[in-house]
Amino acid sequence: MRKIGIWCLTLILLAGCGQANQKISNDQISILKEAIVATQELQNYTKNEDLVMKVFMDEEITLHSTTKIETRINNVNEKAEGYLNMNVSVEGVGEGDIQLWAKNNQFYIESDGQRAIQEGTMEDFGQQLVENDFSKMIESFDYINGRVKTNGNKMTISTQLDELQILQLLQSQGETYDEIKLNIKTNRVDFVISDNKYLTEIHFDVLVDIIEEETTISNEIVMNMIVSDMNATEIVFPDDLADFGNKQATNQTNQNKLMKQLIDGAGYVEVEPGVIEYDWGTERYQFDFNRLDFNLITKSGTYTYNWNEELGTFGGVCTYNFAQSENIGCNEEEVANIQLAKELFDSECQYSGVSPSSLN
Repeated sequence: MRKIGIWCLTLILLAGCGQANQKISNDQISILKEAIVATQELQNYTKNEDLVMKVFMDEEITLHSTTKIETRINNVNEKAEGYLNMNVSVEGVGEGDIQLWAKNNQFYIESDGQRAIQEGTMEDFGQQLVENDFSKMIESFDYINGRVKTNGNKMTISTQLDELQILQLLQSQGETYDEIKLNIKTNRVDFVISDNKYLTEIHFDVLVDIIEEETTISNEIVMNMIVSDMNATEIVFPDDLADFGNKQATNQTNQNKLMKQLIDGAGYVEVEPGVIEYDWGTERYQFDFNRLDFNLITKSGTYTYNWNEELGTFGGVCTYNFAQSENIGCNEEEVANIQLAKELFDSECQYSGVSPSSLN
């Protein structure tokens, strides 16, 4: 969360000093600064943030990441309720998701099927949010070079980055360049003030080629932040908040979810209570939720992976301890098949959208 927050904040920080062709009035600058303060003081709102980053090298994409953050706050009459959802997806790598509910001076956290409860006040929750609070970082900057567009009572202030600011942006992310040339293709930052005098939108769009000797690296960053439902936001809490601190209950919930997903979406059949199978003809995949076993049933025998103890077995012949990489009595073929059973268990879980680690 910290790295993504710092990245977004840096974009806004730099954009605040951008150059433009048309000056705005002092009155309009005052409206912007008042809108920033008014937005920060909101006690009830919803905020959605999207960040897309792409890196190309010689026109071949080397990084494509997408981050989505949703925040909801309801602190009217010191109600002290909050919600945060962050999803990060990196193409070719995977994605991660975390949800956090704040209520009664506690944080209820869910990530990849794992649940936990932590002590935490609204002030602690606010400290988490400040890393992604774009408006706070721009409140002290001047906008005398901003371009203004009005639509009724809606005002948009647009700025740009110059080459020095783009280099600072790259350096803030750990990039270092010696002798380079920049080819700026897209360069725009917009701040939108709504007719009720709140800063309701921030949009950032930049595409730049970095040319170093014979290598061209293109960086594209698109970020959008929208504040909505001011004084009308409601936070919905899970019915089983109390179970967030109950590891056994969480595991059971995830196991029930996996079982349903495999039956409904992958064609598994329940052969007896708590046991489901998929028959490939030459072999069968079997989940035994009573014993917490995954069985790879073949003509040569049954290879078992127990996800609770992280043990693999081949009948009563041998055992393989995955936690300690310890082989007890298995030959190479038996170890290979036991490891295959674990790999199949992992892939079936991931196919169903359930993290294997959330089951034990």
